[in-house]
Amino acid sequence: MMKKKRITLLLMIIFTLGIFTVPAYAASGNVKVVLPASKVTLNGTVIENATNQYPLIVYKDITYFPMTYYDCRFLGLESVWDSSTGLKIAKTGVNWGYHKYQAAGRNNTAYTAAIAAFKINVNGQQIDNSREEYPLLVFRNITYFPLTWRFAVDEFGWKYSFDEKNGLVINSTASDTTAAQLTLPIVTLPDGEKGAFTMAGNYYYYQGEKGKIYQAPVANPTERREVYQLTESYYFGYEYGLSSLHTDNGKAILKYHSGGATMGSDHIIWLKEDGTTEDIDHGYSAIRIYDDYTVRVDHWVPPIADNLQIKKQGEDEYTNVGDPECYFGRFFLGDGQGLSSRPSQDLYLIKEEIYVLGYYQDKNLP
Repeated sequence: MMKKKRITLLLMIIFTLGIFTVPAYAASGNVKVVLPASKVTLNGTVIENATNQYPLIVYKDITYFPMTYYDCRFLGLESVWDSSTGLKIAKTGVNWGYHKYQAAGRNNTAYTAAIAAFKINVNGQQIDNSREEYPLLVFRNITYFPLTWRFAVDEFGWKYSFDEKNGLVINSTASDTTAAQLTLPIVTLPDGEKGAFTMAGNYYYYQGEKGKIYQAPVANPTERREVYQLTESYYFGYEYGLSSLHTDNGKAILKYHSGGATMGSDHIIWLKEDGTTEDIDHGYSAIRIYDDYTVRVDHWVPPIADNLQIKKQGEDEYTNVGDPECYFGRFFLGDGQGLSSRPSQDLYLIKEEIYVLGYYQDKNLP
């Protein structure tokens, strides 16, 4: 019999910005940080901090870098968060162009950050953050990484220099080339953005030409093999529709859309290390795959209540859990005349508890 899981409703609005975040509870101890007073140039780009939502910060005279989705890949890093194993950071050698997260206003010059208290693994080595002279920090719910000589040069092999005239200069690319250079043949999409990419285990997974998804060993990226073919879908202006790759609890997950906005469908595919694939889900949903369980929220339109499901690995059918009167996994916004909503991807299973947004219609909350 499936063990009962407790459900925690996060009765608040959390805006998902496509960034890498670590839950706020995974931090302990506060420290004072400031914005850099001198110029910082990364891969040829001078970083502007005054109006940056995730600016560079300085702690104990060391510059710290935000580990957001785009910033990691700008420096050729991949970061993966797992509630049980913590944060893993690895060098991929794949450098993307710079993407600034624009702030609503100007930043102050000084703030408070927290010392990260979760498990940390860098390039396969466990880091005891409590013993680090320059520990990883959490600021604005984003993990910040110290740009020390030890990590920048010894671990990642970057070019690193500092002087009064030029400030801190770091180049993480293989040579003095532009930051947009890629060491993997990732397709360039019609809007100029690069195609999907992630790293899981000992493999890279990326989108190549003509809708092909490839797997390549980290140790030898040229030895690639095709593991999936996207279907043609022109509805959103892309020949092979919208697709993304991400790592969920160590598993490479492909998500893509086929068909139109209403009658179409999202497809979620597990790309296994042996080159085979498994269809995880189709339709509209948020889903998380864990070692023992898969947790799913149905995002069908119009919204329905009693839409949180869980199943044990090896079982075929989901079991609905939670209050059947609750609408799970959606933002509901009122304008005085009615309600509008949109789906949320915030869904976590941590030990024996499911964390998910919840909404009760015409019901007093406890």
